Amino acid sequence: MGVQGAPFETELEYLAEGCQGDPLVQSAVLSFHQQTALKGIPTRAQLVDRWEAVRRAACQLSTIPQGQGGPLSIAVATLASALKLREDSSKSGPEGLSQGGTETHLAYAEACLVSGQLSTAASHIQKLVQGTEAAPLVQDWVKATHTRAMAEQTSALLQAHAATLAASLS
Repeated sequence: MGVQGAPFETELEYLAEGCQGDPLVQSAVLSFHQQTALKGIPTRAQLVDRWEAVRRAACQLSTIPQGQGGPLSIAVATLASALKLREDSSKSGPEGLSQGGTETHLAYAEACLVSGQLSTAASHIQKLVQGTEAAPLVQDWVKATHTRAMAEQTSALLQAHAATLAASLS
């Protein structure tokens, strides 16, 4: 499976041209970076497929401060993470995070991802790995997940706007 969804630059251009007098649509079109439209945005399924690698990197390297990860410390962290038991995501929630360790936070982020709370999942992982050796390894997934969430919000806004315009014409 590819890393990105299909490009949508042409569709974005059609939308901008067809709605030139509508400032809301123009703002929505401008919210997409040209590179994003050219490359496409990862689908939810693609983000979920990449989750296991993100979870593994965060679990293994989130305890090592960035710049401090020599080969021995990374090997020990990898071994330690392999010996940990994975927590059930249904038992973790916002209220249990303060007492939980890395696995609790990962289970919470996974539950958010699966339930469609993409921004929450990405922000949570980003906060978990900030300043650690895991940060650079999960950065791409975090960015892609935020981009998908923004695209879905923009799409919902445009659909609501179109419905309002259609209702006002009848």
